Amino acid sequence: MPLHPSLLDHLRAANTPPAVETVLSLGDIAASAVTDFNNTDAGRERRRAASSLESITDREIRAAFETSFELSGKLADYIDLPTPTPEDLAEAGVDYAYLAGEYERMEAEGLEPRIVLAPHSLGLDNWRAIFSKATADSTIPNNPLKDPGDGAGLYVWDDAAAIWHTFDKAPSHTTAPGQAELAHVTTTTHGGVGDTATWTIRIVPGTQTPHHLKKSYAQTVTEGIQHQTVPEMLTDKLTAIMVGQPPTDTTHWAWCDNGKLGAGSAPFGYWLVGGGQVGVGLSVVDYSGGILGSRSPVG
Repeated sequence: MPLHPSLLDHLRAANTPPAVETVLSLGDIAASAVTDFNNTDAGRERRRAASSLESITDREIRAAFETSFELSGKLADYIDLPTPTPEDLAEAGVDYAYLAGEYERMEAEGLEPRIVLAPHSLGLDNWRAIFSKATADSTIPNNPLKDPGDGAGLYVWDDAAAIWHTFDKAPSHTTAPGQAELAHVTTTTHGGVGDTATWTIRIVPGTQTPHHLKKSYAQTVTEGIQHQTVPEMLTDKLTAIMVGQPPTDTTHWAWCDNGKLGAGSAPFGYWLVGGGQVGVGLSVVDYSGGILGSRSPVG
């Protein structure tokens, strides 16, 4: 930033201190000028842009992030739940440059990345309401969701429903460098007096078949393999349906985080093609059948 001519004249006329001290003095002046600029509207706008999706330089990747916010917003609208903005999440600690780099890497590796902006701690009743509204949503192209009588668009095993609260929670693990835990933002329905949701954003492999097949949940935990949460799984499948894409796990199941290390059971998700329902089941952590795999998120 150029110095004002009068300031330069003042500096020349003054008794010049040692060279090192002069550099430090000019550095202090520059730092003060930067601070002043940051406190202006223009400075705040520049910081806002840097912390928003505008910081993602690749247009296609930025568009994928924008779409994820739009689709999760539609999901939340079914129960009048506010969604966080990209800036809200950036302020909480989300590093979009890192996520964009991971998205690009996963694409190059054929992992078909899915950006998942998911609400946690909503409770099963709210998820049932979301899927019921989605099942009746005529704006969804070729809507495959159905209501066969045991759950509109969503089928939950009884034993999974009984312990829903143990795995309906936001993940804390993060792969982002320099961060101790995953960033999150909380929103509340009904003007701040209703149900709350804790939102996180991560990227999940979107290949039709999950990875780490034939490994029990207990084995994956021992190997340090992370899992998508049940809310992330539900969000991923429903937002895919919203844009006319087939959900993952039509022939296999994918483990989900059980929310309590060492517990005797863990949930998993799948898509019932003929039944038109996303399924949430439960299995013992030692089961290692070939139908079960894992989807390791980054974020």
